[in-house]
Amino acid sequence: MTNKISLHQLINHSWHVPLKRAAELQALLAPHVRLTHLGQPPRVVAGVDSAQDGDHIFVAVVVMDIPEWKVIEIQCADGTARFPVPLS
Repeated sequence: MTNKISLHQLINHSWHVPLKRAAELQALLAPHVRLTHLGQPPRVVAGVDSAQDGDHIFVAVVVMDIPEWKVIEIQCADGTARFPVPLS
């Protein structure tokens, strides 16, 4: 594992890599995660869910305006998983 890859390269990575390499890339990204007090409640939030059937995966994202309790956007996608998805 190398630390010579830039944060920009990590974020824009294709993720078409073996599972072990994906875990290494996530370990390189982890130190860049920041927990920051927002100062006020968020106005917009997003929820994500996924499901799978064998190697087929389904994902949905809903973005909402909290004060108005209004859905701003919904996006769905499905496809073949490129690496094993752990079952919980």
